[in-house]
Amino acid sequence: MEYVPGRSLADVISLEKLPLRQALSLGLKICGALRDAHEQGVIQRDIKPENILIDVNGEPKVTDFGLAKRIDRDGDVTRTGDVIGSPSYLPPEQAVGAKAEMGRAS
Repeated sequence: MEYVPGRSLADVISLEKLPLRQALSLGLKICGALRDAHEQGVIQRDIKPENILIDVNGEPKVTDFGLAKRIDRDGDVTRTGDVIGSPSYLPPEQAVGAKAEMGRAS
């Protein structure tokens, strides 16, 4: 991955309140990047503000694919009972252990 000079989204939102339009614009770009990854068969699995860098032009970059998984090569998203990702950012169904409700969207 390229070197991204700038700050993490976590740093940005801890230091300033983003105007609504800017926050929505960043959110749409982040969702687009995740959609692109999903279309390539990659699930990031640890999406959180610390893993999104904002470059010097204000553009977001999704980073830290250390827990990523290739759907086409690895089959299921996780093994039964595995907890993947940062606890504070787990989807509710994973946090409560509702295995039957967990899927690729989780």
